[in-house]
Amino acid sequence: MKKYVLPVLAMTALLASGCSYKAPVESVQNINVYSSYEGKIHGAFDLIVNIDPGLAKRDIKPTSYICGLHHYPVDVQAPVKSSVYSATEKIFEQINERSDIPSTERMASEDKAGYIIVRLKEFEPSISFTPGFFTDTAHASCESGLEVEIRDRQNRKVFETAVSGNRSSTGDGGMQCGGGADVLADAVRKSFRETLERYAERLSNTAKLREHFAAK
Repeated sequence: MKKYVLPVLAMTALLASGCSYKAPVESVQNINVYSSYEGKIHGAFDLIVNIDPGLAKRDIKPTSYICGLHHYPVDVQAPVKSSVYSATEKIFEQINERSDIPSTERMASEDKAGYIIVRLKEFEPSISFTPGFFTDTAHASCESGLEVEIRDRQNRKVFETAVSGNRSSTGDGGMQCGGGADVLADAVRKSFRETLERYAERLSNTAKLREHFAAK
């Protein structure tokens, strides 16, 4: 019987501590943008995407007692940056991604029209489980939000806004609750898709932006 002691102890420890299932969040590239204008906003712009790692990198615990010992790490830093860049490219003629705010002298020398700052303001994913016949069912939701500020080459604020999205997803919880990671990732992706579509549509349909940056 001694040879079974270690495996049993290992299984007991696993059940007591739970498992970690990373949610495979991918960037959102193909969004639908409904615009009243045919062309993009004129000019070349620098894009700065600010993301607080403490907000974007989370370890989500289920709110239900079912699967409550497990946790689901989520990191949206890279997907959000890539997604924002892709969405912004659909709105402006030319986009250059950078990490810092450019000086007025640099924008003038590089013939930039201005710069865009996008900040991740909200990221609240959650997951819970309900019992099923063979496997549990996972229910995930996510609220996401962005703050946007646009300035011209004289560093004058031209426009600012905030957009958000709130979506959910339901699916098979899988063996030992592992399927919850995919369900959570799906809710996060849907939420950011909604947020990015609102971001793109709001900027594209803002007459003030098009008038201020119109070709001279």
